[in-house]
Amino acid sequence: MKMISMLLALLLVGYLAQQQLASTSANSALQDTLSKEGISVPKVPTSLNDVKRFEVDMNKLMQDAADKKAKLIDESLNH
Repeated sequence: MKMISMLLALLLVGYLAQQQLASTSANSALQDTLSKEGISVPKVPTSLNDVKRFEVDMNKLMQDAADKKAKLIDESLNH
């Protein structure tokens, strides 16, 4: 009996893991939101030489996001 319940639990965990890994709806929803906002996210580097460029891109992305938030805050306080 314990073996059967262990097998069923393992089957359920495997099914849920497969569903989570196969899900692309969250990723596509995120991409849609980013494209509507006009935000381009830098790609993660695959080689060591690209790390420095990735650092520059990420810093630019963060600075742009901070500037947008500051602008929105200033606009909301002035109105």
